[in-house]
Amino acid sequence: MTIVEFYDSTPVENMIGCLADRPEKIIFVGDKKALERQRDNFYRFLDEVDNFNTVLEFRGVNRSSLRDLVESLTRIVEENENCCFDLTGGDDLALVAVGIVYARCSERGIHLHRCNVKTGLVYDCSERDETLCGQVPALTVEQNIVLHGGSVVTDEEIPDGTRLWDLSEEFVADLEAMWKICRHNCPLWNAQISMLGLMEGCKQPCEDLMFLCVELEEVERRIQKKYLHLNLGGILREQELAHLIRRVLNEDGYFSLNFKDEQVKKCLTKAGTVLELKTYLSAMQSTGRDGEYIFTDGLTGVLIDWDGSLHSPREREVDTQNEIDVLLMRGLIPVFVSCKNGAVEDDELYKLNTVAERFGSRYAKKIVVATTLGKEGASRRYFMERAHDMGIKVIYGVHEMPEEEFKRRLAEATA
Repeated sequence: MTIVEFYDSTPVENMIGCLADRPEKIIFVGDKKALERQRDNFYRFLDEVDNFNTVLEFRGVNRSSLRDLVESLTRIVEENENCCFDLTGGDDLALVAVGIVYARCSERGIHLHRCNVKTGLVYDCSERDETLCGQVPALTVEQNIVLHGGSVVTDEEIPDGTRLWDLSEEFVADLEAMWKICRHNCPLWNAQISMLGLMEGCKQPCEDLMFLCVELEEVERRIQKKYLHLNLGGILREQELAHLIRRVLNEDGYFSLNFKDEQVKKCLTKAGTVLELKTYLSAMQSTGRDGEYIFTDGLTGVLIDWDGSLHSPREREVDTQNEIDVLLMRGLIPVFVSCKNGAVEDDELYKLNTVAERFGSRYAKKIVVATTLGKEGASRRYFMERAHDMGIKVIYGVHEMPEEEFKRRLAEATA
């Protein structure tokens, strides 16, 4: 089969026919310069999707000329057997041209179909009684980013990367223990985890990477610069009782402890990590009325490179990168989630919106998950109105929510 796609500025609409039918050939029809700009992205995307041996062709046309469109489409039909026009993307004039060619070349057995990006269903638009002819497979997080011209920076490319986690039964239990401590007093959690993170940056050399030993005078100097307070009590005792840390000692001007393991250490040295992981797990465990999982893929701490090409320090080009706390896929729809274990600044809305529009286009879903938005008043109303105008759903007070309510809110925000 040969699929004919009309170039669209929304990337998923350019490849949805290919994903639905896995054709021998796909012909892109559109503005010549636009096709040239996106050519490499199309190839990169097909390389990312396994078992594709599709041949790509590009036909530049005058999108404002009905005659040029009809002539080009007629040649395509005459040169290729078993053509199928995907009507998901493209503009109105292109659809008019398809109608003319479909009527003129009816003996060629032309197929027409349209894909619903939100549901993944494929509808037969030809003069047949069939209304449904298949379903588009879901995309992974990485495939969606590549489709939009970027790339996900892997752990191997990030020093001390935290994107991939071993979500074993033991670690999930540890995460629940940490979330229980965190949700009891979120401000205290942020302060003490930030303190531990600062300590990790000035610890004494040791072969045991799980052992933390610091000189308190050095810590106090650094803490003052960060406007933090040295608090060696607080939630540390609760962490010790939960077996997340061991041997909390404070003697002879030194403070030391042992982290349980590497993953717990990452959670206890960066304040927002526990909320991000809790959000990710809650989303991935969410099910619909049919018992099926709602989200088909997900990652935490997703670092996105905008042009899909990493540059070495020797190169003059600078990588434009953004990190998304949680990135989920609901079939073909990407869901960008910003997690804040505390108050959310207005700038966070603009950052989230910018990245989501770039790597999710008009289909992207955007969510802010927060423990608090600050006090009631004009400032909160302004924030909520601004989020609404940007199409961003806000879920706050998550530390007070029952688990099932949090899952339900995540599902509703992406419906």
